[in-house]
Amino acid sequence: MRRTLLVATASAFLLCAPSFAQRENPRYEVGFRAGAGAYSYIDNSAYTRAVVGLEACAFCGGRYALFGAYSHFLAPGPPSRYKSADLLHTGLRIQGRRRVSPFFDVGIAAGYSRFLWGAGATRSITTAGVGLGAGVAFRTAKGPYIRPQVRLSIMSEAYLAASAEIAIGWRF
Repeated sequence: MRRTLLVATASAFLLCAPSFAQRENPRYEVGFRAGAGAYSYIDNSAYTRAVVGLEACAFCGGRYALFGAYSHFLAPGPPSRYKSADLLHTGLRIQGRRRVSPFFDVGIAAGYSRFLWGAGATRSITTAGVGLGAGVAFRTAKGPYIRPQVRLSIMSEAYLAASAEIAIGWRF
């Protein structure tokens, strides 16, 4: 367990090192996200779920930035045995510098899902893996932004999470 934690921390630091090096324009962003997605074991049917979450970005004024995102996947309802799930992403964002610019996220992801097991008992599983994301940011120098985006997380225990979302937030 300690070795895994050490490797994950070192990997995140190496991925994010370029954003620490740029100090010329340290802008920050915080926002709310909503959309639809799926979170399930790779062999099972992936039921569509509503997804809501929060996001933050540091050093967003340059080409490289640090991002962090939390997503809550609501329960898909019957006939699925899955309940709600939570997902955290963090890593490096590579982005354009214009008002309308594409971006690509790469980092680590950690998930926690709950599901029905047997005669109505609820079980849970924690997974970790790689998180990828891409989209287009529509923003001003300071003030509101809108960011349509897609995310994919490939995690341990053969779990996948995918979502299409729109983020609305504030840049300062």
